[in-house]
Amino acid sequence: MELVNNNYLLELEGTDGIRVSDALQKGVGGGQVADIMISLEKEIRKLKLELKRTTEQYNMACREAVLARQRAMELEKNGQEKERGLEKARLAEEVALTLVEVERQKTKAATCDKISYKRYDIKEIVCNYYDIYSRK
Repeated sequence: MELVNNNYLLELEGTDGIRVSDALQKGVGGGQVADIMISLEKEIRKLKLELKRTTEQYNMACREAVLARQRAMELEKNGQEKERGLEKARLAEEVALTLVEVERQKTKAATCDKISYKRYDIKEIVCNYYDIYSRK
């Protein structure tokens, strides 16, 4: 808007291509100016509604982006927890296998300690051999 002769001129163009300021300066009839003003008001309302819808869509997209980011972080956290759980399970398996091996070694050592060996002379072996087969 600009001030000319103590009147504000609108530099707006109506939907029919006529500028309001041109219409006012040429002395176009009040009916045409009123029509232009009505069409301009309709256009302004339409643009405001379109802006409102676009803003709502933008806000919705922002909310969805925040939710998607939160979901991604949650999934990453769950993945890390599962990975830690798997690592704990692997370590527990290693410990269990090590304990089994230690027990096996202890059992083997205990078994070897319980078995006593006797040393025989050749004479004892020969005598026992003949004793066993001579009885038959």
